[in-house]
Amino acid sequence: EAGVPGFEVLNWQGIVVPKKTPDAIVQKLNSALLTTLKSPEMISSLATQGLDAAGGTPEQFGALIKSEIDKYGKVAKQAKLRIE
Repeated sequence: EAGVPGFEVLNWQGIVVPKKTPDAIVQKLNSALLTTLKSPEMISSLATQGLDAAGGTPEQFGALIKSEIDKYGKVAKQAKLRIE
């Protein structure tokens, strides 16, 4: 929207758990979330806000987070941003 070629800003949300959470718990939580995201009520609620839910696997979400960190890390370095 700002006219920066090749740059895309995503609006995403997700749930994270501690790194050492057992895989069985992660999978159960993900399954429950996907079921909720696919419910007609949730789809309708999100649509009224102009949103849609992609869902996916924990691995896909981890890859998204990593790509966002990489992308915005480059932006921060180029802009010489620093934490104060």
